[in-house]
Amino acid sequence: MQRDEHRSTDAHANDSIGVAILGSGGAARSHAIALADCPGARLVACWSRRRDAAQAFAADFACRADTDLDALLGDPTIAAVIVATEPARHDLAIPVARSGRHVLIEKPLASSLPQAAAIVNACHDAKVTASVVSQRRFEAAFERVRGYLRDDVIGAPVFVDYTLLASRTPEYFASGNGWRRGPEGGVTQNLLIHTVDRLLCLLGPVEHVQATLVPTPGPGSPDRRAAIVLAFAQGTHAVVRGSTEFETTWGDRLTITGHRGALILENGDVRLLSNPLGLETRVTRARRLALDVLLRVQRARAERPLVRQLGDFVTAIRTLGPPAVTLEDGLAALRVVLAVHESHATGRTIRLSPPLPPA
Repeated sequence: MQRDEHRSTDAHANDSIGVAILGSGGAARSHAIALADCPGARLVACWSRRRDAAQAFAADFACRADTDLDALLGDPTIAAVIVATEPARHDLAIPVARSGRHVLIEKPLASSLPQAAAIVNACHDAKVTASVVSQRRFEAAFERVRGYLRDDVIGAPVFVDYTLLASRTPEYFASGNGWRRGPEGGVTQNLLIHTVDRLLCLLGPVEHVQATLVPTPGPGSPDRRAAIVLAFAQGTHAVVRGSTEFETTWGDRLTITGHRGALILENGDVRLLSNPLGLETRVTRARRLALDVLLRVQRARAERPLVRQLGDFVTAIRTLGPPAVTLEDGLAALRVVLAVHESHATGRTIRLSPPLPPA
């Protein structure tokens, strides 16, 4: 994405990027907390449709409260905006981009593909830095897995198994304005979208999706259980299972099986199995061991992946380079999770067309 330089630099005296947050719920609060630990950025203002919610948020995080989006976007001290509203209102990113502000959008990118396309087009047309929240890509353990696959330690991946067992209470689904009772609040779009995003990062585009979902009783209830099969263009098959109906959260487990071994990523720990001595070259083994040591040190420092993604976003703004997670990445993950719902509704395997090249 090409960008106008004057829209990608920040001329504040203290050399930090002023940020506004749209939304006042749990996601917005997580971003405000992370921003406090993100060098080079500062929270200037928050926005909500409800004045009482905006004022309460502003009091907690020492920023200005706004209910007028046009007024907020007219503030020259704001260079970037985080859209942390419910997914159906993520198209707030469109006026943000048109105002020349850089934009970071919570996952999922949008509620529908037309809405997502409008967001992507607006950000490209405005030539602003734009990204989608995918903080689980920034976990040190996931970076270790990427390193193993890059170095061909286990050979070409053949099968992938992923299981997520989580707890979500009725109060969780009823919180906010109740949007979690809809599709965006189910296990697929709210939690497994992170898994889909990480698998796309590791394995490339998905060609086929087949899925069965189990809802909770009652009208408008989201899917509480999902069983999904993904076929990737490069030949790997993945089985993804998730549920939010457990009394306590057990966590997640990702197993990638290749021709020469397997990787297991479980609740932040990585294990390498069945890798016979001598399959790695000395250089590759040295690189892998060095990366292991580095990433273990990073994890020991109380890793905060959302802070790391915010830092990447700020760096992309300053350097005029692309962020680690692009809008195209967010669109690809959304296409897969929407195909999951389509497959369940129709009982068919859904074929996804190849993604369009970046603009």
